[in-house]
Amino acid sequence: MQADSVHLCSDGINKYLLTAIDIKSRFACSESYNSLNSKNAQDFMQKLQMTATFKINRVQTDNGKEFEKHFHDCLKDNNLIHYHNYPKCPKSNAYVERFNRTL
Repeated sequence: MQADSVHLCSDGINKYLLTAIDIKSRFACSESYNSLNSKNAQDFMQKLQMTATFKINRVQTDNGKEFEKHFHDCLKDNNLIHYHNYPKCPKSNAYVERFNRTL
């Protein structure tokens, strides 16, 4: 799985989307939140695991603050491997970046 976040602003209202896509099956998921933090990213990961019709083994993210602390602890508690992209290298997360543009 590749995961990322998107900031949207419409009529002065900020919304944040957390998105994920499976590279092999192209199964994708997204959830909207009012703020971007690791607690919301943890909630997104738990919802993603319940929604996915397959077992998630690895998650790849950028180095955003939302993918630290609670999110990382959630992955560790579920025995999931967490990969980070190289800084300033969105091509490493190309599938989820393309999904974000589609949204």
